[in-house]
Amino acid sequence: MSRGLLVGTRKGLFVEHDGEVEGPLLPGWAIYHAVRDPGSGTVYAASNNFVYGATVHRSSDLGRTWERAEEIGLPEGSDLTLNATWHVEPGPDALWLGGDPGVLHRSTDGGVTFEPVPGLVEHPTRERWQPGAGGMCCHSFQITDGRLYAAISAAGAFRSEDDGETWTPINQGVAADFFPDNPFPEVGQCVHKLLAHPAREGRLWQQNHCGVYRSDDHGDTWERLEGNGL
Repeated sequence: MSRGLLVGTRKGLFVEHDGEVEGPLLPGWAIYHAVRDPGSGTVYAASNNFVYGATVHRSSDLGRTWERAEEIGLPEGSDLTLNATWHVEPGPDALWLGGDPGVLHRSTDGGVTFEPVPGLVEHPTRERWQPGAGGMCCHSFQITDGRLYAAISAAGAFRSEDDGETWTPINQGVAADFFPDNPFPEVGQCVHKLLAHPAREGRLWQQNHCGVYRSDDHGDTWERLEGNGL
């Protein structure tokens, strides 16, 4: 498939390629996100079912057959429960998975097993995170310029420059006016989507509960975009 479209729905996954639409694939599973690894061609789907729980499905034949992840672990001794898988992102050396409650996982075996990323799952600001309307979900994950970016509702945006070992909050200048006593906190912003420019180093966009923002310095500072219909 040189070009196609993957559409996740509550009814399953729909795949368009060469003008033809197939689906629903994985019927009965709510697909929060799906992506095709440009290297291996494997399709990954963040899949959720009210009976079978939260997982990742993978297919090497464009959805004709599927396999489920064998294990998506959580930190030993943790009282966290994986409520949903939200975003799956292939990287050069690993497959990354964001989920609820504000967790990030990494797979180094092509999506067979996933291990938690302690630097984010056990972040020192975590006690100040809270769920948004869709839960406390790690819904956006970007890899660019040797950096990792994650966005969590409602915790804000974070950046790692050491392959996920440590994470820095990058929310300077981003409003959270639902906190009247501190409308520009270190964390707690309700991010809805975070994207990195595919070619322009350092440029990020985010849309959140309080507006649309752009950064040109890897998230160190943000400018709110206003006017022109915004």
